Amino acid sequence: MKCPYCKGQAILHSDNRIVYGDKGEPTWGGVWVCENYPKCDSYVGCHKGTKTPLGKMADKETRQARIKAHKEFDKLWHNGSMTRQEAYKWLQKVLSIKETKAHIALFSKERCNRLVELLNKY
Repeated sequence: MKCPYCKGQAILHSDNRIVYGDKGEPTWGGVWVCENYPKCDSYVGCHKGTKTPLGKMADKETRQARIKAHKEFDKLWHNGSMTRQEAYKWLQKVLSIKETKAHIALFSKERCNRLVELLNKY
């Protein structure tokens, strides 16, 4: 895996505290980190017990945009106006993306911002 920002090689660390510091928990799983970290602030966590990334590597701005987009998106199904499955179908439709691409952890900063705009109109 290559860093989408500086094209450095991604390195798997079994201890996520390399990026999360004292807030990290070894039980969360590993983390893929750009070889140029911390100069290049790109990383992505792993599914617990695997080497599989949770999404795409992201810099700080993209991670913040994903957090905001998820917070707003989750309101669709947390408030009961849709089921979680219906919310993801809605997301696929409004962004014209396939089911396999309908994961905020895969989104760019721009796509996250677009989703927030659409959610505000909804």
